[in-house]
Amino acid sequence: MNVSNTSKSSSITAAVETSFLLVHAVIILTGVVGNALVIVVVKTTPSMYTTTNFLLVNVAVANLFTVIWLIPADGFSFLAPPGGSASDFLCRFFTYNSLPKLTTAVSGTTFTLIAVERYHAIIKPLRAGRRLTTENVRYVIAGIWFFWCAILVPFVIFIKYDENEQNCTEKWSSTLFKNVLLTVLSVTFITLVGTMVFCYSNLIKNLYFTKSILPESATADSDKKSKRKLIKFLVLITIAYLICFAPYIASFVQYAIFTTYSPSAHNIVVTMLYGNSSISPFICAFQSSNYREGFKKILYGCIKCLPRQQVEEDQSVQRD
Repeated sequence: MNVSNTSKSSSITAAVETSFLLVHAVIILTGVVGNALVIVVVKTTPSMYTTTNFLLVNVAVANLFTVIWLIPADGFSFLAPPGGSASDFLCRFFTYNSLPKLTTAVSGTTFTLIAVERYHAIIKPLRAGRRLTTENVRYVIAGIWFFWCAILVPFVIFIKYDENEQNCTEKWSSTLFKNVLLTVLSVTFITLVGTMVFCYSNLIKNLYFTKSILPESATADSDKKSKRKLIKFLVLITIAYLICFAPYIASFVQYAIFTTYSPSAHNIVVTMLYGNSSISPFICAFQSSNYREGFKKILYGCIKCLPRQQVEEDQSVQRD
């Protein structure tokens, strides 16, 4: 009876792990293609060289790193730990979600920056000194990556492989240091979310509920509709990020404090985190006509080239 129950439990576990792998495969495929398209569309379309699009490219780069990292991470999860320093290395860089922590934090900060940039552009357009430009945005993006690398490095350094528990764990040298870092992360996350809520609530109020005393011209009305469309797109992509990321940050803090977690719940939370990396490009396609047309142009060009390449290969074979 015990053998039967163990066999049944093993079968269920294997089926669940297979399901997660299939979901991860879909996330990797759609994430790589979708985020690569976002990057290529902006790069090849000079009219899209704006601060908002450059920041969205930064999010796409972070997403691309996440889904590509998922390939070796899933692969190493099926291998037996080699032991010693090799196991510590795998824990630090592959099996403990170190890179997704970085890329997700970079994405969240970038979304906040987009919200602030749009707030100043629409609500306070005369304060040009506080606006990002296409010239200085690259330095801000580099600063975001540097900041989060510096903050998250300790979480990588103190990750070790526990031979007894057969799992990756955090071995902190100082509880005080750990608590300070967790406080910094929590305060930063709350600040980012609070800033996004403040900016977008004011933007929505200004664009949808504030009526102008003077009658608007056709140009002004068209401009307002364009701004509404952009804000709707940015709000949707930000909400999708928060829905996918909030459970992960909650589980991360919970594990850091209590050092316990449910493997099943952890897999779901982490899969949601990965899933966000493949959702953003679809929101771009459905909500932004510029991205949608850019995607169509690139995909149509790729499809159009396939028969030509096949014909050239056939002709080459015939000549040989």
